[in-house]
Amino acid sequence: MDRARQRAPKNPYSGVPAVPERVDLDALARGREVEIDLGFGRGHFVLARAAARPGALLIGLELRRKWVGVVAGRAARAGLDNVLLWYGDARSALARFAPDGAVSWIFVHFPDPWWKKRHEKRLLLVGPTVREIQRLLGPGGRLLVQTDVADRALAYGRVLAAEPGLRQVEIEPGTSPIPEQSHRESKCLEAGLEVHRLLFEKI
Repeated sequence: MDRARQRAPKNPYSGVPAVPERVDLDALARGREVEIDLGFGRGHFVLARAAARPGALLIGLELRRKWVGVVAGRAARAGLDNVLLWYGDARSALARFAPDGAVSWIFVHFPDPWWKKRHEKRLLLVGPTVREIQRLLGPGGRLLVQTDVADRALAYGRVLAAEPGLRQVEIEPGTSPIPEQSHRESKCLEAGLEVHRLLFEKI
């Protein structure tokens, strides 16, 4: 048994950094704007955004350890020193971020691939998380949510509209307020699938 354990390959992603117990955004940013990508997945968006905005600090949270390690390696090879990528669940991690109003953009690309009733506890865009997002955004700060599922877009819109600190900003259908794309977004557009975008602004 012990020898079998010794021969078992070590998980190459077991050492990826987790979200710290306390995140001091002002100390990390050092005067830069802060943007957060919740659930960055394959990392196409967060790396493209970091390259396009070298004067901003991009923070990415992802629930899958593997992708944190993979994307961090890509960021290092690209020489991107304005990216922080952490393993963690945004639903609990955002409460550890301070101070209030320190973030200019928060991005949520194609979240919640959970369809069954028993999976509802996994949903990201629910009241408590939305309140944390609203708390962290500075005046005029923006939240962009994208999905290719129309019903989910309607549900997200209702949850976000119920948050008194946020107001919706109209987007022309078929357009995006930012040029960078996530992996899923680019695949949807290549396949001719409609991408539903919700843009909300901190009042």
